[in-house]
Amino acid sequence: MKKIGFISTALLTILFFIVISLRNSLIGSIESYSLFPNNLDFFGLTLTFFVDELSLLFVAGILGFSALASAYSIIYLRVHDHPIGKDLYFANLLFFASGMLGVVLAENIIIFLLFFEAMNIPAFFLAYFWGDVGGRQAALKYIIYMSFGAALLVGGITYIVGSTGQSSLPLLYEIIPNSSLGSNSLLATALFIGFAVKLAILPFHTWLPDFHGEAPTPISALLSAVMIKLGAYGWIRIVFPLFPDFIISNSQIFALLAIVTIAWGGYMAFSEPDFKRLLVFSSISQVGYILFGLSTLTLIGVSGAVLHIFTHATAKFLLLLVAGSLIYSIHKRKIVEMSGLASKLPVASTLMLIGALTISGAPPFAVFQSEWRIFSGGMANGFSFITLVAIILTAMTTGYYLYTIKKMIWGELKQELKEATESHTLMILSMVIVASLALVLGFAPGLISDKTDIIASTLLENMNLT
Repeated sequence: MKKIGFISTALLTILFFIVISLRNSLIGSIESYSLFPNNLDFFGLTLTFFVDELSLLFVAGILGFSALASAYSIIYLRVHDHPIGKDLYFANLLFFASGMLGVVLAENIIIFLLFFEAMNIPAFFLAYFWGDVGGRQAALKYIIYMSFGAALLVGGITYIVGSTGQSSLPLLYEIIPNSSLGSNSLLATALFIGFAVKLAILPFHTWLPDFHGEAPTPISALLSAVMIKLGAYGWIRIVFPLFPDFIISNSQIFALLAIVTIAWGGYMAFSEPDFKRLLVFSSISQVGYILFGLSTLTLIGVSGAVLHIFTHATAKFLLLLVAGSLIYSIHKRKIVEMSGLASKLPVASTLMLIGALTISGAPPFAVFQSEWRIFSGGMANGFSFITLVAIILTAMTTGYYLYTIKKMIWGELKQELKEATESHTLMILSMVIVASLALVLGFAPGLISDKTDIIASTLLENMNLT
């Protein structure tokens, strides 16, 4: 198990550094492979991959977080005794990462859809076979919800390809907005909801607490940091540029939906006694900020939404790894069972505090940089009252995180925790890397925000809003 785990980690790490080192030369590159004989044209379908600023950020995130999840899993899986070989766990993790990479690199809408649905298969297996006690039931619930979203996406994309005779996204950007398809609200709604299911926007969110809560913790971290964000990627890559009139005319509705999602996720987190599930409910709340930023249709708001995809990923990945380290070292998840951890687990407690301050939007941590952009976008678009509510709800996030951290870190050490020790060095190293990233992005947000500004500008230009 160790051997395949280290191979998986090394492969993902090498690919990550290759992408980072070649990032400038990769922008604008296209690789195309024919799937059919030259004399057979099936809706222009080719296996074509392309790289722009948006896909490059996602590729880096997928590879980086997958490498850390793989390294962390080498040790974490020791607490689980599964009849299924752990080598298959890492095979599924690589399959999962490959599916996500296919989604963000696909130039063809059919290939995009195939990868978007294919990544659900290893995600299902990882929770079903290596999850906690309720993992199998949660995995089945996940597939039911994803099948609903898939039905909407398959129906909508099939209609688009059948109506236009094209499947290349750049060609569809030119064709659909100026045709009758571009004003088809039913089609746009189907695609919007299909991606909203993956992002766990209210009311399509109930699969998330069960599935992420029962999946192996490093996989939960990967799901929350990257996988659910591919729903937002689908909005940015497909729905917004293809149906600009639909998005513009319903932007205020989307903003209100975002606020409801933020409030509901926060409310459920406040009352959740399980630390890991609290973090998952918080993810529901945080994806609402992404939708709110996108709904502002302003350069700073949309840029903030894209930036929030990655700042939230950093904070939530860290916090879920901390939750996993507690499961590994003290075998506990319930908040009431943990207090005084700082005296026995100072490293885990410090990392937990950094994660909580980051996700709460406290300056100078990373999430502060994305949230102020989102709120500025809301004000710039005239969503003054909605923006004020969003800011107040951010205070609620700070409240439930600091209250929870206070109960867990400080106070009297429980008798059963007196022999507690820090988790394995490899797990701590993974967490320290992510915590460092949260600090770096807080002090130097330009490392990503320069790219998110370009992404926002390109999107709004495609929607004829600049």
